[in-house]
Amino acid sequence: MASGAFWLMLVCGGSVPYEAVGSRWTPTVCLVVCGLLGAFFGYYVHPAIFATLYPESLFLLSLVAFHFVEYLFVALVHPAALSYDSFLLNNGTSYVIAMATAAAEYYGRQAIVSRLWSPPSSKSADLALSAVSVFGAFVCMSGLVLRWLAFVTARRHFTHQVATERVEGHVLVTHGVYGWCRHPAYLGWFMWSAGSQLMLLNGGCFVVFTIVAWRFFRDRIRNEERSLRAFFGQQYIDYASKVPIRIPLLDAIIARELSPVNGIGKTQ
Repeated sequence: MASGAFWLMLVCGGSVPYEAVGSRWTPTVCLVVCGLLGAFFGYYVHPAIFATLYPESLFLLSLVAFHFVEYLFVALVHPAALSYDSFLLNNGTSYVIAMATAAAEYYGRQAIVSRLWSPPSSKSADLALSAVSVFGAFVCMSGLVLRWLAFVTARRHFTHQVATERVEGHVLVTHGVYGWCRHPAYLGWFMWSAGSQLMLLNGGCFVVFTIVAWRFFRDRIRNEERSLRAFFGQQYIDYASKVPIRIPLLDAIIARELSPVNGIGKTQ
């Protein structure tokens, strides 16, 4: 299984149009990362490992799938922008600390429960914890699927960087998942972030991840909404009035901050 996933991701990594990439080292680096992600994915999808470490395995599978699809999207839709950064593996120190903290809480709890303190087993309590973990897995995987649907729907009109200038051919995408949510890729990432910690039963990280992710997307969406209003004017204002953001509380905050009363929603 590991070798199969390794070769699959290696083939995907080798099939992209690298001739559009500037750096001669990019193909080598990307192929190496694809191979490592494939081996990692294949190892944790192995039935024996998966059955023994279900929450951990599913989290790591989602993590590998997240980073690989980010890369694959850029490779297929924006090959000229392809680089190691396309994997989104270098999301900054905060991202590394977040992943390390999640692992520390998960394994720390396992160590405490199994070695230092073993509470009496309760069928109802075990069932409740399993239900929370399964719900978290559902939210996590639904978030990934929603983000991927946003990629497929927007295609070349979606980039990892927030555009500050409207380029030729840039159109407002309002169909598909964009007809249900204004920023489905951000909502999907938010769901993956919070759901993954529920899946791991990381109570502390669930609270912290949710707050930090919410603050990050509040600031990013605020800036992007300003740009989109400047790019598309009344067309975007009408769209925003009909389609919500769906990240908790952000609809009211963005509507208030970017309302015509505050001078942001006015068109020239």
